[in-house]
Amino acid sequence: MSTFERVETVIDVLTGEIVSERKNVIAFNPMPPEPAYVKLYIEDLGKLLDLQSGHRDILLHVAATVAYDGLVSMTTLRKRRIAAALKCSIRSIDNAITEFVKREILLRLGRAEYELNPHLFAKGSWKEIRERRLQFTTRITYNAESGRTIETTTD
Repeated sequence: MSTFERVETVIDVLTGEIVSERKNVIAFNPMPPEPAYVKLYIEDLGKLLDLQSGHRDILLHVAATVAYDGLVSMTTLRKRRIAAALKCSIRSIDNAITEFVKREILLRLGRAEYELNPHLFAKGSWKEIRERRLQFTTRITYNAESGRTIETTTD
């Protein structure tokens, strides 16, 4: 914890005499530094998460639409645009979104509204990203028998 001392001094402008002095000590906890990071490509993330090849391309388009609050709106119009860009069906987009939710890449918030897992994707200031990460816990476990398991919880 750090402290900052602020002194307010009132001086009589005619005499130059100090009339009053007030000190305030302000304590604050500094923001922890942004953790080290490495750029990870969607293709590589898709391989790590064992996503189907076509779903990796869809994930790139979904992630590209993230707002600074971490939210993604997958409206019918947005799905049509992604489908046209990738030359696939809207059903393929829906299947990919279902897989992203199942694999905890996306958290379903409501009809056509999702949050990208802030441990995988981030946009905005570190303070805001950190706050979202504190509410979105992801644990990856590696086991020789069952392979990799990903478990995400939200507060």
